Amino acid sequence: MARSTNEILAAELQKLGEKAARKKTGSDVVGWVAKKLPNDAFQLTLQTPADPAAALRTAHAILEEKGRLCDDLNVLPDVATVAAVVGSGFLGLNPAVVTVQVIPRDDGSTELVVTGTAKEGLIKQHAGEKAARDVAQHLQQRLEMG
Repeated sequence: MARSTNEILAAELQKLGEKAARKKTGSDVVGWVAKKLPNDAFQLTLQTPADPAAALRTAHAILEEKGRLCDDLNVLPDVATVAAVVGSGFLGLNPAVVTVQVIPRDDGSTELVVTGTAKEGLIKQHAGEKAARDVAQHLQQRLEMG
């Protein structure tokens, strides 16, 4: 069943709460509170001469290296998308969902829309932005080399 970014991030923070407390007691509260926290969402667009299939393979490989792929994220059905939960923020402890949409252009080039979303508490880490910029940088480097 497809889940929203908000649901995935809340579940990830709940897992962190369980891990930190070394028990499941109270972790439901962490998940509930996490759903109420605001999101830090950041999006940027890249253009590449690479064909869409190569761009999608590259995005998949990078996200797989950086985190855990999400195949249950609710995405647009007509846009090739790959997503993963990656560590971001202080010591990489803030989970962020990074999605890469691969959009073919008429001239054979490809547009990549990279979005990073993370929960923000009192201390703003801009984890969503940092995660998106990091993935975009790696995409750009690999697609230029490739």
